[in-house]
Amino acid sequence: MPKPLIKIERAGAIESLHFGFWAFLDGKASSEKVYEELVCLRSVSKPFQTLACLRLGLNLNLKQIAIATSSHSGTDEHIALVEEILQNFKIDWQFLNCGEHPPFSRSTAQAEEFSKKRRLQNNCSGKHSMLLAVCKLKNWDLASYQQIEHELQKEILQTISDLCEVNNFEIGLDGCGLPTYSLKVKDLLKGFSKFQINSPDKLIAQISLAMLEESFYISGSKRLDHEITKAVKPNLICKSGAGGLMLVSLQNQQNALLIKLHDADEKAKALILKRLLYDIGLGFESDFSLFEEKITNLLGLEAAKIVYTF
Repeated sequence: MPKPLIKIERAGAIESLHFGFWAFLDGKASSEKVYEELVCLRSVSKPFQTLACLRLGLNLNLKQIAIATSSHSGTDEHIALVEEILQNFKIDWQFLNCGEHPPFSRSTAQAEEFSKKRRLQNNCSGKHSMLLAVCKLKNWDLASYQQIEHELQKEILQTISDLCEVNNFEIGLDGCGLPTYSLKVKDLLKGFSKFQINSPDKLIAQISLAMLEESFYISGSKRLDHEITKAVKPNLICKSGAGGLMLVSLQNQQNALLIKLHDADEKAKALILKRLLYDIGLGFESDFSLFEEKITNLLGLEAAKIVYTF
């Protein structure tokens, strides 16, 4: 049963409760039982998908690897890299079957619906461009690259199986149209902990370095993945997924952290992450608003307080 990890109190009353769990690979967790919990990977699967593509022979530079692994903000800087991959492999943008949504970046204007730019503003367009590039490289069908029966999806599934050391998966459908998977917490932690910049596997090391050095392209300014990577660099790399999931690979420790918040509240997730990192000696300073532990009103006066329940 999920437990509250954090609560907000105002005027002596509980204003909000945020339920979920957290676990480190090394055995520290909000509960011993969480290691058997199933979690759906969503965008946390992207480093594994990128590894599968590089193992198939795709050659990308660090920034391209980062955008392929990203849930990006849809800024012009982000979509320029996506377009670069498409152009390099001579792929028509209309093969990008990821759907459309407004850019995550509030300062970026929404492109016209059904236009090329609007498609590229999708936070998963980097991943989809990478998948199409592999299909072009291997002479596989581009139109069906999302289907679970496609050769590329079989390779991705095998990569996840190899790293997480599991053979059985629950398979579903992600928001961008690709297959997504559910794994036990213990297995996902095992797999993600292998993303180390000093890994003997050169491709894993390359992906890890891209996530560390090019974290802006993994998410964007004022986004949690980029801001925490920047704040404690070079001590971790991370990837968030929809549904309140976050994975952190602690560098040079062979350890990893998983946080799952059932209401997917970004502020609560950021504060829990900050507290857990502080507890293992990775305290940091940052002006990122989600890390601010004082809740103020529009006049700058403290109006509520945060209480950790773990």
